[in-house]
Amino acid sequence: MSLPSPKPFWKQYFRGSMGLAANLLFMVVGTTILEGPLRATVASLFPQTSHFVILLRDCCITIIVAGGLSWCVQYNWCSRSAQWIWAACVLWLGVGILRYLYFISSASAMSAVWQHFSGLQCVYDHNLESCFDFFVFTFTFLRGAAYSGVAYFVIRRATRRDNSNQRFAVQP
Repeated sequence: MSLPSPKPFWKQYFRGSMGLAANLLFMVVGTTILEGPLRATVASLFPQTSHFVILLRDCCITIIVAGGLSWCVQYNWCSRSAQWIWAACVLWLGVGILRYLYFISSASAMSAVWQHFSGLQCVYDHNLESCFDFFVFTFTFLRGAAYSGVAYFVIRRATRRDNSNQRFAVQP
């Protein structure tokens, strides 16, 4: 009687990489598709003229939609690679920050970075570049954090549920 051979490392690596890529695609594209109608409905129900309120509303919508999408996807797939989407989003935000730091020549760089990527310059100065960077880099980070956080808790709950069912299983 021989033991089953372990899976080759490259197959596990490839499967994990494809799972991460699929979850990243769902997080970016799926959230964007689902946000459109929800954002239009909320904007028609609660019209606002303040840029800060609009920005805050959009942040809340993107977090809720990314978390809901993550719950739906993870409830069906239960892919462990979804827990690591935040890392790709942190790298993406880091690329944006490094790109911004390359072009600024300010003594208070940290304050400038915070104002630029938190949306404050977009709201108060109506700086087009700041608005673009906020929506491209910071929104992606917010989506990734919500997607990964919900995925972590769904997978943790599923693992706990599976372990509790095994404890009480009738042994033949």
